Amino acid sequence: MPVRLILAFLLLCGIVAANGCSKDPADNNTDETNLYTDAAMYQEISNGSFYYYQSDTATLTAAGNSPHGAFKLLFNQEAKNALGTDGKLAVGDTFPAGSIVLKDVIRNGTTRFYAAMWKQPASSNTNEDWLWYEANLDGSLLESITTKGSGCIGCHRANANRDFINSFDLH
Repeated sequence: MPVRLILAFLLLCGIVAANGCSKDPADNNTDETNLYTDAAMYQEISNGSFYYYQSDTATLTAAGNSPHGAFKLLFNQEAKNALGTDGKLAVGDTFPAGSIVLKDVIRNGTTRFYAAMWKQPASSNTNEDWLWYEANLDGSLLESITTKGSGCIGCHRANANRDFINSFDLH
């Protein structure tokens, strides 16, 4: 009799534990489609804290065949933490997930649009683990993350040795 009682108790505990751990999918907002969207990217870059490249607010001139033109280069905290004392990512290193590298693209002394890369390896929209994005200041899209950087990766692949960030070797 005690063995049956113990088995019944263990079975009951298993059922309670299984039911207690189940969650309503509507309560779980971890679906990547909700996390990694153009709107989320815009929110990150327009409301986030960013640090200037080499702590310098100067406008950098375009180099080579850059389609962006003059720009200010910025990093969120995750990206900044990966930089060396020279303000650059070391050759062969990569940025951690969550890093954002942002260009404020300048025309006639004023920011005209954003070009950004957001390191999110878990997203199905990444190319080389980055979400690629360009938008006007109001958030209207020039390059959606859903394009997987199709208009960007060709040039950036030339600098895979610094996690696809060309600016480190040009400035």
